[in-house]
Amino acid sequence: MLHAETGSRLKTVQLFYDDLAPNYDHEQFQTAVSMSKRKEYDLFSSRLPELFAGAGRVLEIGAGTGIFTLPIARHCREVVAVDISRNMLEVLAKKAADEGVTNIRTVICDVEKSAPDGTFSVICAFASLEYMADVPGLLRRLARHLEPGGVIYFITARRSFLRFFIQFGNAVRQRLWLKSHSPWEIREMLRTAGCEQIEIQSHLFKVFRCGGMLLEVVARRTAGADSLAARNQKV
Repeated sequence: MLHAETGSRLKTVQLFYDDLAPNYDHEQFQTAVSMSKRKEYDLFSSRLPELFAGAGRVLEIGAGTGIFTLPIARHCREVVAVDISRNMLEVLAKKAADEGVTNIRTVICDVEKSAPDGTFSVICAFASLEYMADVPGLLRRLARHLEPGGVIYFITARRSFLRFFIQFGNAVRQRLWLKSHSPWEIREMLRTAGCEQIEIQSHLFKVFRCGGMLLEVVARRTAGADSLAARNQKV
């Protein structure tokens, strides 16, 4: 039953973004959702020199039309851009060709079932973990593909009162409920996955030191992470 529900959820997301692909960039930066996307892009841009400059292979989960992929590709050796929507990745490939960017490899797949082979210096995701059925399990599997000292970097929805209304709007529009998490939950997921040096910051609509609608997360895989993850899973 769970497999059937996951497959149905995946198909819903795929069809939604296949239809949206030609207008996705316009929607993200020129409509009511642009405040969140612009903040996300600003946070990402400030991290580019720190996390991506000189990196080897980078895996991007839910790469979409390449809003983040193209800048990453200009800073590293190779980007493996994964998405379930063929149409979104076709837009990405065309943009890369138009701009002469040749170090991006697009892969159509569901990362919850199979991840690309090999290891990566950085694994990143932007507004895509919300769609995953099992985020803790995904992070555990992805961490195994990180080089020692490698980085997991993602920006995702933070659970909050305001976020609930956005989730409700998404549910009406996309016919599925997008996930959100607290900073504590994210920290525990990453600790269990064998990551340390975990940095989590809240952004967007913060009141003093409280709240925020986005979580920006940086975590490193340290030497001996596999044994650390195994110990954590027994706790």
